[in-house]
Amino acid sequence: MVTLKNKKELNDFIEKIPYYIDFLIKELNEKGISGDYIYFEKNIDEVQKIFRQNFFSYSEEKQNILQQAFWAFCIKVLMDKLGGEIIIAPKNDYTPYTPLLVNYGNLYNIKGKKSWVSISFDSWFNSSTIRTHFKTLQEMIEGILEKYGNTEEQKRTK
Repeated sequence: MVTLKNKKELNDFIEKIPYYIDFLIKELNEKGISGDYIYFEKNIDEVQKIFRQNFFSYSEEKQNILQQAFWAFCIKVLMDKLGGEIIIAPKNDYTPYTPLLVNYGNLYNIKGKKSWVSISFDSWFNSSTIRTHFKTLQEMIEGILEKYGNTEEQKRTK
């Protein structure tokens, strides 16, 4: 399992997000699913299917790269539409030392204060490899975009 031990490792991971996404797309293409980032952004369940069907057949080294590629892909999909920042989950979190998305979206509570929870990409990764959620990855991402996205922007991009 990959962890991020400090701010430098987090920054290194963030800097390598384009590399990880390219790696993931290449792997998907090699597994017979043709497409680029735009295709997979619209067909997220294709990404999840590869993880469910093939992840545990890879070497540990390749699993580590694919885990980070999964994080990178989900981060890019959400941050492109919702903004936010990536931090390292604290040691008392249920996914310690992995990326969390915070300060994202556009949802306010009754008092006018921004309201959201952090998003743990490692919990999504785990559910995408061992099937612990009832929703698909696509449904989870679409739900977050619907709940926290800018309604006017979403109308323009649909």
